[in-house]
Parts: sequence; C-alpha cells; structure tokens
Amino acid sequence: MKKCTVAVLAGTVLSVLSAIAVAADGTPPQSSRPVAFVSEPGFNFAPVLEGEVVTHTFTVRNTGTAPLIIQRVKASCGCTTADYTRQIDPGGQGGVTLNLRTKGYGGGTVVKSATVFTNDPSAKNIRLHLTGRVDRLAEITPEIVRFVGPVGDISPTVVVISPSDAHPFEIVGLPVTTTENVRCKIEPHAGEYRLTVENMKETEGKYFGTITLSTNHPKQPAITIRVVGDIRSAAGDGAQAQ
Repeated sequence: MKKCTVAVLAGTVLSVLSAIAVAADGTPPQSSRPVAFVSEPGFNFAPVLEGEVVTHTFTVRNTGTAPLIIQRVKASCGCTTADYTRQIDPGGQGGVTLNLRTKGYGGGTVVKSATVFTNDPSAKNIRLHLTGRVDRLAEITPEIVRFVGPVGDISPTVVVISPSDAHPFEIVGLPVTTTENVRCKIEPHAGEYRLTVENMKETEGKYFGTITLSTNHPKQPAITIRVVGDIRSAAGDGAQAQ
C-alpha cells in the first residue's frame, strides 16, 4: 500500500510540474486554452487626403477557456503604429488599433498590414490589413525644381499646380522660399496655378531649398516644393583659365 501511495504522489507531482512548465512557456494545457477570433481582419477605408491619419480598431474575441494574451503587434513598416489589449478573458473581447500616416502616399491605393502575436496555439500569428486610396491635394508638375547648368545659361522653370476636383482650394499670399538663390511668382491660369521659378545664383556651387505655397484648404494649409541647384562654371571658363 505504501508503494502505491508513493507512486500516486510521484505521478501527481510530475503532473503539477508539467503544468507549471507549460504555463511558464505561455501555452496553456490542451484541456484549457484560448481561441483567438477576428471576424474582420481587413478594413477598407474611404478615400482620404494625403497627410491625414487613418485610425481603425480591429475587434479580437476570445472564444476559448483560458486567457488570451496578445504578446506584441508588429507593423509592416514605420507608417503604422499599434495599441492593443494585452489580455482578453474567456468569452471576452479586446482590440488592436492601427494608425496609418498617409503622408507621402498621395495618388494611389495604400495596403499596409500588421501581425498580431498571441498565445493561441492555433493562431500564433494573425494578419491585419488596412487598405484605401489616398488623394493628392493637387497634381504638381514638375514635383521638384532642378537648376543644373552653367552660370548665366539656366532658363526659368514653370511649375503647374492643378487642384484636385475632390479637394478644391485656392492659393493665397505670396510664395515663401528658404533660399535666396531663387526668385518666384505665381499666377492663376485656366483653373490651375503657374509658379515661375528663376535661378538667381551667379556663381558656381550647389544649393537646396523649398518653396511654400499657402492654401485655404482646412486639411492641408500649405504645399511645399523642393528646389535643387547645381550651378557650374560658365562655358569657356576652363579654356580661358588655361
């Protein structure tokens, strides 16, 4: 009888130790485990204006019999950030919130994703998606003003700014530049705007700057255009120097 009692006790101790080991690993026993369920892992957002932040919370339910732990959320790139419920009790629900910054994605459809890591043995990785179109406030041609050439032989550049039909606006005030190497003026023309930019640098060298145009659009009060200059020696300077 004593041997049987010892054997039973030893088996009980081994079972307890095994359960503790499993719990320490984050995976519950088979008889009690979480079950993660996301009914809508994808979200299609309505068109937004470039620069806006799209925020959406995905609902995560726990249909299992043990606490569901969301261990971490990894976004596909730096454009999305996440907040989430750390623990969801059996029968309860929580959420994963993704924030998508749309600056730099104007003019196309954006598809971004995030991976949710859980302690559900059958759903250790859950993929979430944000999809939608990002509109530009205006079509700008060219998008960057480049002055490359010899001193005294660089023509002005005309930038055409065409407001979007979905997001009409007007340009107000005068252009503001961050470099003294350019001079510019803006004029309305047939529903568009024409920005004339002239190079003012008369010596060899490079420069960088921006031109800012103020608008009356409530969501995007300014348009910024980059300027790059690479002014070289005038033709014939090298021969004269020799």
